[in-house]
Amino acid sequence: MQRASFPLVLVLRVAFFLVLLGPVHTAAIQATPLQDAEKAQQAGDFKKSFALLEKLAKEGNPEGEFRLGWAYAEGQGVAKDPNMTAHWWKKASDKGHLEATFNLGLSYVNGDGVEKNPAQGAALWKKAVAKNHAGAQFALAMAYLKGEGVQQDTKAAIPLLEKSANQGYTPAQITLGLAYARGEGVVKNHTESFTWLMKAAKQHNAQAQYLVGVAYFKGEGVKKDPVQAVNWWEEAAKQGHTGAKEVLKQLEEKE
Repeated sequence: MQRASFPLVLVLRVAFFLVLLGPVHTAAIQATPLQDAEKAQQAGDFKKSFALLEKLAKEGNPEGEFRLGWAYAEGQGVAKDPNMTAHWWKKASDKGHLEATFNLGLSYVNGDGVEKNPAQGAALWKKAVAKNHAGAQFALAMAYLKGEGVQQDTKAAIPLLEKSANQGYTPAQITLGLAYARGEGVVKNHTESFTWLMKAAKQHNAQAQYLVGVAYFKGEGVKKDPVQAVNWWEEAAKQGHTGAKEVLKQLEEKE
């Protein structure tokens, strides 16, 4: 059965787009340049967006510094440069920018633009966790599960996963669901596992939809219901989930 896999790099992508969707907390005098940069980015004019962000960053605006770091990470309006990404994220992080702190932690864990130092990455995540950052809670939990930058401690990971999951962070909800299904760090409880997987599935996460289908098919944590299993596998398959497609294909061949 396919297991959930959550490369930490995906966390970086999710964190950034949450920033774009959320409110921009900057002084009123600097709101217009940020909005102009965002509009330029949405229009595909990355050079204009980069120029605006670079001006803000050089003025010491932490949001501008963070977004400029992202532009270097994605090569938007400028050549990709992980060193410059880390440089600007550090400046923003030093000013208390949570997303920059979170992503800089990822840079240290992966050795992107800085010397690889998982311990430093975990330390940065701890700072963001202190401010209730859901992505950092999940990342630090995964660090504890893997023993990466911190001493391996499954039990320490669970409270972090719960905090992140309760904020609606789907990777944490799935990981917590799998932990309950396997009895890793918690007492095995299929009902609790199903509850968390369903929360993520309702947020249209394909992996969660696939796992909910498995739960319905096996009757784990919920009454066995092959029809519901197929329904959830179809939803996952619509999003390109390979495991769901394979299961549906096998079912068709048996008919």
